[in-house]
Amino acid sequence: MESIPLICIDRESLFCPLGGFYMDSKHPIKINVVSHAHGDHFGEGCDLYICTKPTAALLKVRLGSGINVMAYDYYESFDVNGVKLSFHPSGHILGAAQIRLEASGKVWVYTGDCKEMQDGFNHPMQSLRCDYYLTESTFGLPRFKWPTPQEVCEDVLKWIEVKQKEGRVPILVAYALGKAQLIQHLLAAKTNGLLLYRGIKKYNEIYNKFGFSLPASDYIKDGMSIEKLGAKVNIIPPHLLNTKWMLRYKNHQCLAYVSGWSQESDKKMHLGIDRYFCLSDHSDYDGLCKMIHRSKAKEILLHHGFTKEFSMDLRSKGYRVEDLRTYKAI
Repeated sequence: MESIPLICIDRESLFCPLGGFYMDSKHPIKINVVSHAHGDHFGEGCDLYICTKPTAALLKVRLGSGINVMAYDYYESFDVNGVKLSFHPSGHILGAAQIRLEASGKVWVYTGDCKEMQDGFNHPMQSLRCDYYLTESTFGLPRFKWPTPQEVCEDVLKWIEVKQKEGRVPILVAYALGKAQLIQHLLAAKTNGLLLYRGIKKYNEIYNKFGFSLPASDYIKDGMSIEKLGAKVNIIPPHLLNTKWMLRYKNHQCLAYVSGWSQESDKKMHLGIDRYFCLSDHSDYDGLCKMIHRSKAKEILLHHGFTKEFSMDLRSKGYRVEDLRTYKAI
């Protein structure tokens, strides 16, 4: 008789039948165990959110202080309806966690969004051994190979110097939560200072609260002159591109997009972007392979991204790989 898998798909979300809870669901369900606070990993209206303490603080900023949250430290074990859970660093953003589940003598790990390469800022991703390893495959193709953050930083600094000499306003386009803070960490001490979109401030405050000492930065204000804007590196989120908000730059801006997708020509945006810099908060192909190898899992399950291609690749290396959508545990 086949056993019931500890994780399956229900309502387009990850579901633990034994524990009666979902993970990273965008639906208004009863119990949502959340790996991290990016908007594609949670939804409004859940009766209870379970996550790490930093993620809880971020969720309250994003969803409102009235939400019901149970928050835990990394490595702290707790029980949900007979399933033993714990959170472990995934290397992605502040508070981001792999979720370890244990029941009936079997251990499952759901990595959430993860980054194996250490950046000197986020908590390094922890290697976890398990029976079943469920991981993303966002960049699960061999052509995705990241430079180090330090290498990217040097390229960015050279680009900034050129653009400022040209009298342009250098603007780095990056997500307000996670990527913007990593950029600040890498660049602040090596530039004349940073100017941030005001929406980044609320996330910076939570990073600082949890011991990530971000440098003091100014925020972009209405009425700032081109000279003042151009004297520092501006950081803005992607949703501002091609909006009226950009009129303040009076066509003096020079945009650089910061993303792992910079290696994919068909994924690049074309809203006046001058440069693309490859700095990702996900694992590249080599990073994914390393973490899978270290897990020593007897079965690998993939979701999100290049699942078909990465499955074929892993099978050619001798791994047992399953499609979570049709999976039945052995």
